[in-house]
Amino acid sequence: MIHEVQERSQTCLADDSSPLGKELFTRWRRWVGGPDIAVLDRVSPPVFGQGDPNVSNYLWDGTRLRVVDFEYAGWSNRYHELALLVEHVQSRATADDHWSLLEDLLCATEEDRVRTRAARVLVAWYWTLEFWPAPGADSERFIRQAERLLHVLAG
Repeated sequence: MIHEVQERSQTCLADDSSPLGKELFTRWRRWVGGPDIAVLDRVSPPVFGQGDPNVSNYLWDGTRLRVVDFEYAGWSNRYHELALLVEHVQSRATADDHWSLLEDLLCATEEDRVRTRAARVLVAWYWTLEFWPAPGADSERFIRQAERLLHVLAG
């Protein structure tokens, strides 16, 4: 995902004509030059991940959680899998404090939290670039996602 985000950033962030575009370009340069890329490159034990964290792929009956749709499943790491779930655009319907509880359960160490935060920023960048509007377009979805990215970067 790092490589995909870096490639897409070159196209999207080249258009920094709007104030938001300029802000994102500045934040991108700061983020890429910061420690998160190295954190994301650290080796971690592989886990088998579901790969498609759309919340509708998690079925909760009040007692048991069932995971469905393994079309994109494969080897991953737990930080990336958690970040994919928490920062998925459909996860915005769930309040951040609920996601914080999940992170508290799954991130036992400070290292876990640092790695999860770096992965969450990466995924937030992914969605922001995914929704980047065509030149001159004003996309509400893009603006909401850009605001989410700025929130995660500040976190």
